[in-house]
Amino acid sequence: MNITKFLKYRVVAASMALVLICACGAIYDDAVMTQSSQSAASHPIGNITGIVWKLKRFDDLSSVSGNGSVDDPNRYTLILLPNKFYKAKADCNRMQGSYVLDGKQIKLAPGAATLAECGPESMYAQYLRYLTEAVSFEINEDDRQLKLNLPKGRMMFENGGKITE
Repeated sequence: MNITKFLKYRVVAASMALVLICACGAIYDDAVMTQSSQSAASHPIGNITGIVWKLKRFDDLSSVSGNGSVDDPNRYTLILLPNKFYKAKADCNRMQGSYVLDGKQIKLAPGAATLAECGPESMYAQYLRYLTEAVSFEINEDDRQLKLNLPKGRMMFENGGKITE
């Protein structure tokens, strides 16, 4: 093996190690996902941060199999933290990154993620991709539902309660 191939393999190995380290950093303390018993109605209208949003269904998204309903919303969650970072649970995977809000516009930047295979029925890959495709949001007047609008559909979330540290 010549020195060039050896260096290529070292660069690839180092890159893979870096990706693995970043992905492992995305696993966050599930205690953050613990919900308080505080009523969602106590939040001011339009406040979408600091809440565990649970995915209920995908609407009008062609790559989602079935009717787009999510069997267990606890497996697909989104938390928009006040510090402009988000945390997402996608079945057996986790992702975190930053987000920008501008009026009703939203952009979630892809961040570090675990990418374990969760099983044939899992929608983790679609969910993670759709999160980063969101362009705007709507929230109903009592803060019970959040809609993330995408170019070709939307994701509907229910309020799962305020996060606790």
